Amino acid sequence: MSEQSISVLQNLKLKDIHREHEDVAFTFAADDGTGYILMTYTFFRITDGDRIPVTGTDMFLKDGFDDNPDGFEWDEPGANAFDQWLRDGLPGIVGQSVVSAERSKYNDLILRFSDGVVLTVYPEYTGDGEYWEIFPVPDR
Repeated sequence: MSEQSISVLQNLKLKDIHREHEDVAFTFAADDGTGYILMTYTFFRITDGDRIPVTGTDMFLKDGFDDNPDGFEWDEPGANAFDQWLRDGLPGIVGQSVVSAERSKYNDLILRFSDGVVLTVYPEYTGDGEYWEIFPVPDR
């Protein structure tokens, strides 16, 4: 993914976050409705100042971070800690604009939002691979 392709996210507002099995999609759009989807295929972390409200691994933890995994099925909608965050914490980030989009020397994707929230997507292994993808929002 080139620097030019990640720059398409700058100044767009985050409109939605949802998961598709273990992958997470972040939807960004301009005021005219055009936009892009950032699909993550690896570990990510969202930070807000000194807090880490959610990470990609939270979807494999039981809702409420209960450490009793008996009968826990992470892929059941609403059952895991990530889905709990989507339900309870998501409104705090939706509507924020991307003020910068960059890649680190380690190929981390770093998106900084208008209210100080940061989304970082990390490579999962040392080889080249597809850790995330940006594509246009399909026409409806």
